[in-house]
Amino acid sequence: TDDPHRRTLCGSQIKWYIRYLHQGMTQEVALAKAKEPGPATSGDRAPANKRSSSALTPPTDTPKRVRAA
Repeated sequence: TDDPHRRTLCGSQIKWYIRYLHQGMTQEVALAKAKEPGPATSGDRAPANKRSSSALTPPTDTPKRVRAA
């Protein structure tokens, strides 16, 4: 487990590198594939919060309506 390639990778890249090695790829191919960015699919993540801070209504100068008594 003294693989010099593992020192150049971050945590998730190491996970993928080891996975590719277990699949039978060579160290060079596994290293190249581990350094590739992952798929940018939004289907894996939860949908973004619809009410983000940028969606708030800005304050206005007009006063609220007064209720009729």
